[in-house]
Amino acid sequence: MDIHRYAMEARIRDGQAKLAVDEYEKYLTHQDLDANSPNWVSYLRQGGWAYLAAGQPRRALPILERALVLSAAHPYFPGWVAQLRFQIAEALVATRGDRKRAESLAEAAHDELVTTPVRKGLLEEVDAWRSKTFGK
Repeated sequence: MDIHRYAMEARIRDGQAKLAVDEYEKYLTHQDLDANSPNWVSYLRQGGWAYLAAGQPRRALPILERALVLSAAHPYFPGWVAQLRFQIAEALVATRGDRKRAESLAEAAHDELVTTPVRKGLLEEVDAWRSKTFGK
């Protein structure tokens, strides 16, 4: 089912967040994974990102939180946990949630990405957002 994940990411990067959400929801109707499977992390990460990009942070937040919990139990690719932390921080700020937690999550994402050169673009995005949002 990686085709759904790749389709979601391509649509998000092309500015077609609504289509990415549709792809995620289509995937959910065809999934047959165990709820605790580490394979869920990539789909939850993409699904949360799609909702966030589509301006639906309240829908994104629980999906991203679940992905973070699963990724802690099943380590994944460099930068995924950092990206999840950053996206949760964005969703928290967008929903007027816990700003202190959002700031802490964004800082943790920054700290992890500094040691992950392959994710330099994400580090720059996190730092720009932190500066704009928290003045750091």
